[in-house]
Amino acid sequence: MNLLAAKIYNDGSNWIAIPHTEKPYKPRRQRKKRERSEELQQFETAFTKSKGKRTNRKAKLLQEFMPMFKDKEKAEQFVEEHFNRLSRNRWERYKRMIRRGYTNQWNYFCTYTYDSEKHTEETFRQSLMNTLYHLSSRRG
Repeated sequence: MNLLAAKIYNDGSNWIAIPHTEKPYKPRRQRKKRERSEELQQFETAFTKSKGKRTNRKAKLLQEFMPMFKDKEKAEQFVEEHFNRLSRNRWERYKRMIRRGYTNQWNYFCTYTYDSEKHTEETFRQSLMNTLYHLSSRRG
């Protein structure tokens, strides 16, 4: 075993040597980025703008996208598929947010308001984050 070309590192308490190998590794497969069609982009913007109950929203979207398709079944399939996809994505984002929120123990909940004459939304956020940073580093 040739240890002259080995990679050596310390993990904190032990020295570890990994021998050099000539084994060529298979390159990672590059994912192709899908180009989103115009129809899909329009559907996503219409989905975010639509409000109301699930069936009403789906009916409104179907009515809006019916002229884009020659066949009614294709339009229904398109709306159904992408409506379910975007609804599922929205639910998964909500679920992820709730799980992240419950990973830490909550002792306090705060809401903040700011005067729009003194701050913009961005400057208020920056000053609040700076204040919280100082409080956490000074008082733990």
